[in-house]
Amino acid sequence: MNDAVREALSDILFFDETTPIDELVRRCAEPLHLDGAAATALAGEGCALALWPESDGCALLAADLHSLARDAGLPDAGLILRLPATIAGVPLVRIAADAFRPWLSYGIGLRLLVLPEGMRETADRSLSPLCFEHLAIPSTLERFGARPVQWSKLTRYPDNVEYLVHPDNASLFAEDGSLYSCDGRTLIAQAYPYDECVKVRQGVRCIRQDAFLHTPDPPQRIVCPDSLEEAHDGIDPALLWIRNNESAFARVLKEAGRRAVSPAYRIVDGDVFDFDDEGALLVATAVEKTVAATPDAVDGAPLVRIGRRALPAKATAVVISSQVRDIEDGNICEGAERIAIGENVERIGRGCFMHAAEGCIARIPRGVRAIGERSFAGGWIRLDALDTVAYVPAGVRGLFEPTAYRDGEGAGIERVEGAGDDACFAVPFDMRAYDELLAGDRAFLTKTQALIERLAGKAAVHGDTAASFARQLDKNAEAACTLVAERRSRRAVERLADAGFYEDEGRFLFQCEQLRKAHAAEALGCLMQRREAAAPAKPSDRFAF
Repeated sequence: MNDAVREALSDILFFDETTPIDELVRRCAEPLHLDGAAATALAGEGCALALWPESDGCALLAADLHSLARDAGLPDAGLILRLPATIAGVPLVRIAADAFRPWLSYGIGLRLLVLPEGMRETADRSLSPLCFEHLAIPSTLERFGARPVQWSKLTRYPDNVEYLVHPDNASLFAEDGSLYSCDGRTLIAQAYPYDECVKVRQGVRCIRQDAFLHTPDPPQRIVCPDSLEEAHDGIDPALLWIRNNESAFARVLKEAGRRAVSPAYRIVDGDVFDFDDEGALLVATAVEKTVAATPDAVDGAPLVRIGRRALPAKATAVVISSQVRDIEDGNICEGAERIAIGENVERIGRGCFMHAAEGCIARIPRGVRAIGERSFAGGWIRLDALDTVAYVPAGVRGLFEPTAYRDGEGAGIERVEGAGDDACFAVPFDMRAYDELLAGDRAFLTKTQALIERLAGKAAVHGDTAASFARQLDKNAEAACTLVAERRSRRAVERLADAGFYEDEGRFLFQCEQLRKAHAAEALGCLMQRREAAAPAKPSDRFAF
């Protein structure tokens, strides 16, 4: 490397941890021109800087920071990167997407990145995943592209991030290290480090998707100004938005299902609660909690609602208190080993309590009037109003339709077409659709158990349906007999006997033995009576033609 190239390289990349940033920016304000042998050595074919021709200049296509630092004999942190204004007489007008791609920049920490005068744009992803603490933006930059950083174990995280904008820039400005559009209406990038609660500047109407992406640990709460109208859907859904109840943005947050609270919110034992005219609302639960047990009241106000995605996604146990009336969408609680729903719950939203642990049966109280699709998918529920246990296969739709029923006493609980009369009651579960599912060819691991539980339930099973269930159980008869004995259900025995399931002598004897071992005397007596009733009246009848 000759002296000219070495000098040019030292102007582009150098180490400085002591000089104040303002002084460094002032020194680097003079445009840097890369010409002659230096331009060929640093930006020629196969070199550290790869360029792409543009109509009015060139774009930086790739920058190999590892090679530049190695050739200059520099450490991997505390570096100043000063991009040239021209290369071989051609102005640098743009930084292309992925110019600092991971294998070229991971592990390199920039104290300051200086963009040259004449540059008009940094494309989306152009600065990802580059680690810089200060960014000096020239007066000519018109567009600052999105920076959707994908963090990984190889990423070097900056200790702080601040933006510095030339005062003559007509498109951008910086305040307290944060970057805004020139009119102050859009927050482009928030300065880092964040406080636990970030207060957005008054006058901001929109927050860009990548505004809080300088670190994998975003702020926990955002205080919204009254001027705020929009926040991109890609912003971390775990953020808690603190907003004025009367603002237009409050309605936007509600429609988008965002976690939002009024200034009156409270944090109790890590859980976030808000308040309205009806009572308290659970907005978010402490991340580290695995047992979600909601209180009856907060500051004297009854807890009446569980907000969207408020419960821990991986909770092992969920206990909903007796005052709660509404459980909103997205409270997945996947794999929970215990689910206890309060007696006063009236509505359960979509996608709640999915894929519960084996053996966990979620009891649905009589007062529940609506259950959203995909809730309880891959798990068991017990419908108190129908005295029936049902399995909800994943991917099935149409089971949780509100349906009218009437208790027919000895005949069981009958499904009623239409609204019915005063003696009818509504249940958010269509038993006919469930019976069609069980009678169909769709296979799932717990189907035998689901059939037995259905036959043991109080909801009526009509002849053709019971016969279809019996045919399904023929395929796994011994397991079915064992489950009937474990359930000790007289109703299941009666329905299977009526459907002809025990006509086979060996199966009848096996079922009797299983019932005897389970001490299911009532079910065993019922089976014997059914067998005797079906037997010939006298021995001679056995040989009658």
